[in-house]
This record gives sequence, structure tokens and C-alpha cells, in this order.
Amino acid sequence: MDDFREGKELHDKTRDNALFLSVVAQFNGSISQLLLKWFRNLGVISGLNDNMAQTQTIQMLDHGQHRDDILHLIKSLDSGIDDIQINKEPLYDSPLMDVSGAPERLKGVFSILFEELRKISKDSRLETVGLQTAHRKFNEKGEIATLELFDVENNESDGTKKIIKMAGLLVNTLLKGETLIVDELDARLHTLITRSIINLFNSSNTNSKNFFFLFCLTIGEKTP
Repeated sequence: MDDFREGKELHDKTRDNALFLSVVAQFNGSISQLLLKWFRNLGVISGLNDNMAQTQTIQMLDHGQHRDDILHLIKSLDSGIDDIQINKEPLYDSPLMDVSGAPERLKGVFSILFEELRKISKDSRLETVGLQTAHRKFNEKGEIATLELFDVENNESDGTKKIIKMAGLLVNTLLKGETLIVDELDARLHTLITRSIINLFNSSNTNSKNFFFLFCLTIGEKTP
């Protein structure tokens, strides 16, 4: 406490359920404010539940922000993906509104509920947002005939889905220097892909400013 000058005399003013650092920052403590800003910019995700990471990837792709960097990263991990597209559908026309798979005793309730949601979504123009990947389709001569689109959630492997979801955070960390922490990084990923992601941060070509990437690997599994 004696070494933290801007916190002097504030200890007694801090409630038991309050963060001391936040209290000091509220009293214009410049060091405390910088520390809190660093923690707010700290990215922490779970390697087992990475749906929140997907939101940033979608936002970056939707706004054209570093789209090429995200696509280059995904291609570099040997995913076989040639392109990524955002698929938007009106909520009222979404498969989520299909009650055919619901238990018989609940279909009536779901039908009424979904009908009300359809009305609301039409008025407010609510959308469902998903991702599609483009893969090459070859003809009998071995030539590229078309690019086939696949829904990420329904058609891609768990490992590929994880790469895509994390791509925005990885690119943002490398370009902007925000520290990223991933728990169980290797969950659902091939060992070589895990190694490739780690190498992005160990390479001076992709991480020239030595930004931080902290991760935990699954205990008991072979590590890269």
C-alpha cells in the first residue's frame, strides 16, 4: 500500500465487495485507470465454448475489417476453405421457426409463440446471421468446376468451426497488440493446427511486435 501512492487514504473508503483498483480509478488515479484499461482490452476465451469469439469474427467480416487477413489465416491452417461468406436471413423465415421437430404436446404452444415472433421480426427486420464456407469442386479432369457453399454450423468439422470462430480474435491480437488468453486451446483441434496457431505468435514475420498469446493445453493429451 505504501508503494502505491495514488491509493493512499482510499483503503478505508473501499467497500468489502468493491475492487480497490476501481475505487482508486474513480478518484482519478492515472495508474489505476491504465491498469483497468489493460484488463478491459484483455481477451479471454474458452477453447471449449468459443461462440462469443465468433461474434467478433462475423463483425469483422461484415464490416470488411481485415477480411483478407482473416481469410489468409484460415487458409494458412490447411482448412481447404477458399472463401467465407456471411449469410443473413430474416428471422421470420429462419429454420429456427420450424416446429416440425418439436414434441407433439408442445407444437401448438410453439406455433403460437413463433407466429408472434414472426410478426415482431418482420416489423423490426430482425435477422439470423451465420457463416458459409466455399470449397472447390473439381470435375472429372481434375479442374476446378465450381465453388460449393457449406453452412459452417451444419457442414464443417468441430475443428474447422473453432478455427473460424477464433480467427477474428487471433487476427485482431496480432495486428493491434491486444493480449489474448485461450483456455484449452487444443480442444477439438488437430495437433498440427494447434502448433501452427502457436507458431503465428512465435514468428517475427506474423508477430513482429512480440504481442502476447497465453494458452492452456488439455491435460493428458499429446502437446505440439
